[in-house]
Amino acid sequence: MSRPAALRRHIAGVAVAAVGLALWPAGPLGAGEFASRATTELEAFGAQAGYIVATIEPCGGDAWEIVYFTRQVRLMLEKIGGDAADFAIVMAAMERARVAARPTEADCRDDRAMRLAQRLAELRDAIRVAAE
Repeated sequence: MSRPAALRRHIAGVAVAAVGLALWPAGPLGAGEFASRATTELEAFGAQAGYIVATIEPCGGDAWEIVYFTRQVRLMLEKIGGDAADFAIVMAAMERARVAARPTEADCRDDRAMRLAQRLAELRDAIRVAAE
């Protein structure tokens, strides 16, 4: 498979994974405000999302995909009750992780993209558990 074709498949895989995770049932949890109870978990979630964002352009994605993925991250957080303050913590961690990340070609493979997305879902669930 040519590199451009592999990159297009990676982009599609990340987009599908993000949509799937946003729709994946997370269970109910009050009205948000995780910042005081789950800051460490919010930061870990943001760091994972930031690493994923760092893989988008090297794997052939564009700015639109970054915006789309960031919106999916926000929707995932809102689905479990996160609010704007929680998302601000996630966004700050995302940016720190994006800048520090050193993605590899392996991150462009479908299996690796799915593991990165699965880890994001696990970290989302950890926020919910920590805040209960």
